[in-house]
Amino acid sequence: MSDALVSIIIPIYNVEKYLRESLERVVNQTYKNLEIILLNDGSTDSSLDICNDYKAQDNRIKVIDKVNSGQGDTRNKGIEMATGKYIYFADSDDLIDYELIETAVAGIEEKESDIYIFNYYHVYEKEDGQRKNVEEREFIEGSYRLDLDKDKLKFITNNYLNYGCGFEVWDRLYRADIIKDNSIRFPVFKPVIAEDVCFNLFYLLHVNKIEVTNKRLYYYLYRTDSSMGADRSVIRVNQYNRLSKCLYEYVQSINNLYIKNNYYMIHILLLYHELMNVRLDDMRNEIGTVEDNEYNNSRLSESRGKIFRFISTMGLMRGIKYYLFSGYYYNGNRLKYYLLRFLCK
Repeated sequence: MSDALVSIIIPIYNVEKYLRESLERVVNQTYKNLEIILLNDGSTDSSLDICNDYKAQDNRIKVIDKVNSGQGDTRNKGIEMATGKYIYFADSDDLIDYELIETAVAGIEEKESDIYIFNYYHVYEKEDGQRKNVEEREFIEGSYRLDLDKDKLKFITNNYLNYGCGFEVWDRLYRADIIKDNSIRFPVFKPVIAEDVCFNLFYLLHVNKIEVTNKRLYYYLYRTDSSMGADRSVIRVNQYNRLSKCLYEYVQSINNLYIKNNYYMIHILLLYHELMNVRLDDMRNEIGTVEDNEYNNSRLSESRGKIFRFISTMGLMRGIKYYLFSGYYYNGNRLKYYLLRFLCK
């Protein structure tokens, strides 16, 4: 394994309660050649003081104090500053395994991959301060070759958007050159919605080999007082339509005609991500909350008559299911409704 420089980018906002414990895991990694970029995003608590304390003790740490602009924009600032061969994003209120970077660098280099994806523990914090680590999900392990655009589309629809390798950025190690050479940045959505999802989709359009493992190297702390914890029950189909449009415009900008011509599958899966727990009878009402209906209908209408493309990409049952959902979302056909009731039992 090489001793390549790894840039760790950590956006920080009002996490004084968790920050020291989180940074201890970072500075004490078994892999030592690190560039640790701490970006204080306008914190009003003692987070900046804690960052400066650690900077005074470790010359690998850089501290940036900036006006609050959100996590996505702050991570983008970190990307601009990063000089490492690899980039890793961590959240400032979570914990990483002491061997995370060493394991990820070995994994990405031994397999000559463009990205190394690993699993995580979901950590539930109890009222008494005790924590419980839970293995909630299994990823679809393996080495994936994505030399052709059709392979990329299949991985996105069957693995990524099926949560077969997570949506997050903190459970994977990236190659910095792919990010920088292709001007990949986090979108800045207001309200904040799935910026990780969009960033990863940008990145997946440029990779040829992916390594996915179920090794659990990250401890994701679920907090009810966080923005994510408080918003889990909200249906955000309108925001996911905006996310879809952002990605679609990126696909157009890089002139990827194959992905563009088959993008309706990605669009329907993004919508379904927010609608999967909604009663079938209520889905049409939720679709009605989409503000940019012209964009939504354009993507859905492109799927008409494409059932065999759905099947060839997603397999028989999944392909039929999402083809029917695409038509149902578009025009509410009753035949599709009854077929979907049967398929979704």
